[in-house]
Amino acid sequence: MKHGLLLVCLFPAALWAQRFTAGDLRQLKTMSAGRFQTMANDKAGRSACPSKLQMNPIWPKRKDGVWTFVQRTDSGRTPQYQVWHFYQQDDTTMVVQFLDFKDSSRAVELAADLNKQSNLAFFQLAPLRGCEIYLAKNKSGYTGTSSGQECFVRESGAEYLSLSLSLTGAGISWTQNAFDKDGQLVLYPGNGTWHYRKQKTH
Repeated sequence: MKHGLLLVCLFPAALWAQRFTAGDLRQLKTMSAGRFQTMANDKAGRSACPSKLQMNPIWPKRKDGVWTFVQRTDSGRTPQYQVWHFYQQDDTTMVVQFLDFKDSSRAVELAADLNKQSNLAFFQLAPLRGCEIYLAKNKSGYTGTSSGQECFVRESGAEYLSLSLSLTGAGISWTQNAFDKDGQLVLYPGNGTWHYRKQKTH
């Protein structure tokens, strides 16, 4: 009898898996595009450093998801650049992949003139293997975390990173924490939580 009850309980769980469509990619493209700024009065964030994001969709003709050029500027620091790739792995899996620029001059060129995206090729980017975030839907948007201990760093006493991302119509939240090989939290540049509010366009 117990086995029968277990099957009755488990079988419906397979039906609860979230389904993703091209509409979700369109929504993610809208949510992740624009100017964002950290909220000055936010007490939840671990970093007091003011930070801005400028996020612009690129490569609109590609059919393998949504590609976004990201420029992050923290107060008093050199801007950081990445490309974020949102793609639907299958009907129940939505992924965010992060890619660094192999040559920073390409990123600077793109930041100065977004039309230069035609000069940017995929081989000029370096995917951060194991750092992908797997998204789930909720009432306000999408949220997810990286998986396991595969986002390796192996520097400054750190072994791997844990990443979390949340996107809504109002903004973006980002958390990064570094851990050593024993799973203990360690000090590492970039550790913290940032809540970015989307700026209105005029």
